[in-house]
Amino acid sequence: MKHTGTKHRAAFHNIVGHDLRYAMLVSWGKYIVLFLITVLIIMQFLKSIQFGQTSMLKRNGIAGGVLYSASVGDITAYLFQGMEVYIPSPGNPFQLPIIWTFLNLMFAYIAGDVNANLLGSRYMEFILAQDKSRWWAGKCLATVQSVLLGYLTVYLCTWCAVPFGVRPTYAVSAKLLPFWCKAPLTKCTPAQLTIIFLLLPIFTSVSISILQTVLALYVKPVMGYAIIAAILVASLFYCSFLLPGNGLLPLRSAFLQSGGNIVPWQMCVTDFVLIAACYIIGAGKIHRMDLLSET
Repeated sequence: MKHTGTKHRAAFHNIVGHDLRYAMLVSWGKYIVLFLITVLIIMQFLKSIQFGQTSMLKRNGIAGGVLYSASVGDITAYLFQGMEVYIPSPGNPFQLPIIWTFLNLMFAYIAGDVNANLLGSRYMEFILAQDKSRWWAGKCLATVQSVLLGYLTVYLCTWCAVPFGVRPTYAVSAKLLPFWCKAPLTKCTPAQLTIIFLLLPIFTSVSISILQTVLALYVKPVMGYAIIAAILVASLFYCSFLLPGNGLLPLRSAFLQSGGNIVPWQMCVTDFVLIAACYIIGAGKIHRMDLLSET
């Protein structure tokens, strides 16, 4: 019995290790593209902050200089802020948060590409796994890894700005808020900022990536990517904890003074239920499939 358990663990480690390595192999170029574009976005952000402060000083009759330097937290909040609740009205046209949209669609694209490659050839991987449940777990973990590496790439970009005068702290600078954000973040504690700008978006992205993995079992990767993109766009229009994309929109958090109605723990429950449901549905689909013939 002990020998069987050891054999099963070895098979699980084999398939997980294979999937994680293969996911990196097919995605490394996309992470480089994500890194380079994010660096350009950050450079533009820092220039706009400097220009805004210089203009303000000139209006007040002060020559040159910059009053406040941005922090890693400022950059992170700027990249992932999303948008506040959209209320349609004649004087309030819808404005797509371009940077937020790019980052999240890029994460979805990388995850979708990993799914397309891992689910496309199954014979050798199934031999390694020796069990359909282990095979499915390996695919889900590889997708989660792709999302986590996407966030890690972006966070690495923010810290790469430290040698150029960016302060190495996640505290959001209250004095710089008027230059890039209208939402009053100053009343958030450091722990709350960590939750709404770092932890909750990652958890929500993981749940969406698992959903994307399940969709790859039923529809073509392009269609699955389109469905994920539609969910993200719908989240910009409709503010509800039942719509997964709202966990990616920190400016809608109830922690903010602006009256946001997305409560983090409710969003976490939605994400957890989505992950569990998708994993179970996917496992059921896998057990009905002949993995050795459907290649």
